[in-house]
Amino acid sequence: MRLFNLLGTSVGAHPLLLGLLLLTALAGRPREAFIAFGSLLAHEVGHLVAARAVKLEVQRVVLWPFGGVAYSDGPAPEPFAEGLLAFAGPLANLALLALGGLVASAGLLRPDLHQFFVQVNLGMAAVNLVPALPLDGGRVGRALLSSRLGHRAATAVFHRLGTAVGAGLIIAGGLAMAAGRPLIGVLAAGFFILAAVVLEREAAPYRTFGQLLRRRRELRDGAVLRGQVLTAVGGTTVGEVLRAFEPHAFQFIVVLEPVRLRRLGVLTEAQLLEALELSGPKTPLDSLLDPSADGKDG
Repeated sequence: MRLFNLLGTSVGAHPLLLGLLLLTALAGRPREAFIAFGSLLAHEVGHLVAARAVKLEVQRVVLWPFGGVAYSDGPAPEPFAEGLLAFAGPLANLALLALGGLVASAGLLRPDLHQFFVQVNLGMAAVNLVPALPLDGGRVGRALLSSRLGHRAATAVFHRLGTAVGAGLIIAGGLAMAAGRPLIGVLAAGFFILAAVVLEREAAPYRTFGQLLRRRRELRDGAVLRGQVLTAVGGTTVGEVLRAFEPHAFQFIVVLEPVRLRRLGVLTEAQLLEALELSGPKTPLDSLLDPSADGKDG
């Protein structure tokens, strides 16, 4: 649900967040709902300010209970820029904590509300600094590992960490509830992390779609891009290959026969872009090959 524009970016909220805020307000705690929403918004403002600093255009942001999901058609940020962007959100919460302390010390914030304010902002910063994608800590970690492992391998590492952390929090929250300690926040954080991992993986082919369009325009305008060769068997889908793309290179895909690993043909990322447009991410690679092309060589 779209709410408003902020720093030139459309800001919306997931229904889950709106439902939680509404329930909090109806439970007689509207100030707490306001503090939670303001802290979440400050977190995203930190990201948007950093995005402007590195000249990355963000079209829209969708707010979730523990953070937001940003959508951009621009180029994927370089590792240093990605690390700066990711760290800016938790940093905004920590800055807000300092400001809240000043307000409370001046007697302008009730002690119980200040305690809630501290819990919300510390919790938001702590959850987002967990080194697991799609959290900010995972993005910082990917930025640090990308130069050594490459973007694709670093992403896989922190996606696995995200799945493990989310599952671990759900198990810990469930065991705590069974022991009579209702740690609802831990359980909710686990479900949020797992849901965010799934959403990010599903969105990966469509994020790559924007990058493919941009590289096609660059090549038509005379740019010279670095090339990268990937290899996959014919039954691999377009979506699976797109998730393996590096963000700053033009991709060539060598398609192999699955038993003897003979070459069936070569596809370019432009052909995958057309397949994504026409038939979606589950299209197998071998269906995109010209049967009269070089499928007979060994």
